[in-house]
Amino acid sequence: MPSAVIAPQSVQAVIFDAVGTILAPEPDVATAYFQHGQALGSELSPQEVHRRFHQVFSRVFGSAPLEPCSEQTERNLWHRVVVEVFADQDVDHQRLFARLWEHFAQPQHWRLLPGVVELWPQLARAGYRLAVASNFDRRLESICRALPPLELAREVFTCSVLGVRKPAVRFFREIARRLRLPPEACLMVGDTLPADVLPARQAGFQAVWLCPQPARCSSQQAASGSQGKVPAIRQLTELADLLGLE
Repeated sequence: MPSAVIAPQSVQAVIFDAVGTILAPEPDVATAYFQHGQALGSELSPQEVHRRFHQVFSRVFGSAPLEPCSEQTERNLWHRVVVEVFADQDVDHQRLFARLWEHFAQPQHWRLLPGVVELWPQLARAGYRLAVASNFDRRLESICRALPPLELAREVFTCSVLGVRKPAVRFFREIARRLRLPPEACLMVGDTLPADVLPARQAGFQAVWLCPQPARCSSQQAASGSQGKVPAIRQLTELADLLGLE
């Protein structure tokens, strides 16, 4: 596990990635696609929906431009994913997309990941400004407001609001500008090295990599071509130790 130090005395705001860091869909995305697709006439198996979803998602979002990003561009990208996953199925694609879009807007279809309930109030008591930053759309705002302790977030930054998506360095620079803080006063916490940690550091942020699975950590580091060590934790609650909190 790579490890290094941060400068906790400089940190004024702690910004968290959303999906995979503090939130996870419940049920998982592919299962939700299967359930809603089946309800509208899809004959695909759960395994086939899972395979198609991950393949299509990687292709559609992997080739999406980093900017501009807006509510409309996000809807268009997700619409493409739904249509391509169920392309050969006799379903009403527009109706299916509408159902899935609304499904993932509902807080009850999201769960907090381990450590959030313990860590967030501790950070707030210590006086840190809390924020969320994600390649999501404005649905994330109402989700966070409905899932304590995420309502402690002073800001919920989404690519559709910032106009640019991770891993663009400008994504992070825009966050610092809106927080009215120097970049070094911002600490980014995320589970993806190439999208959350490395570009944040390029923007002048401090950054911590949440990576609970060593094998996945090694593959991410190799794939990103990252050289040197970055601050890393295996569980969110370890962040309190890095910041010197009791």
